[in-house]
Amino acid sequence: MVEMGMHSLTSAIPLFVVVHCLVACTPSLENAVAFHIEPETPSTNDELRVDFDYVQQNYRWQYLWFRAEEGSDDFLRVDEVEEDTVPHELTRRGERWQVAVVSNETGTQTVQKLLDEAKIITIANSPPVVTVELDNASPTTIDPVVATASHEDADGDDVEYDFIWQRRAVLR
Repeated sequence: MVEMGMHSLTSAIPLFVVVHCLVACTPSLENAVAFHIEPETPSTNDELRVDFDYVQQNYRWQYLWFRAEEGSDDFLRVDEVEEDTVPHELTRRGERWQVAVVSNETGTQTVQKLLDEAKIITIANSPPVVTVELDNASPTTIDPVVATASHEDADGDDVEYDFIWQRRAVLR
C-alpha cells in the first residue's frame, strides 16, 4: 500500500503510472465541493441525499451515515445504508443525521474530524395528507351532504378534522 508523503521508489514501472496511481488512489476531501445533505430541512417523507462533487469522478467513495435518536447526543452508524441516499422509511421525526464521505485510505481520525465538522440535519414533522369525499357530488337543494375525511400521516400523529362549509364561496 502506498501512503501519502515523500517516498523513494525503485521500480520498472514508468513514473507516470505511479503518479497517476497516487492521484487516483488517494483522493483528498480538500478537492471536494458542495458537500452537504439534501434537502437541508428534511421531513419524514423526504429521502436524504449527499450532494458531493469530486474532480476524480471514477473514484469509489464510501458513505458513512450516522443517526442520533430524538433526545440523544449519541450518533450511531447506520450500517444498512452504504450509498449516497437514505430512504425516507429509515428516518423518523426528531432524529438528527450526518454523513461522512470517505475513501478507502481515510483513517479513523480523519472520519472523526469530518463528523466533527459536518452539518447535522434534523428530521422535521411531515404534514398529514387529508382526503375529503362527498357522498353526493351533485346534490339538489333538498339533499343532505355528508363529507367523509381520511388521512395518512408519515409520523403517525393523531389528526383532528374541522369542517368549514361554504356555498358559492360564502362561509356558512
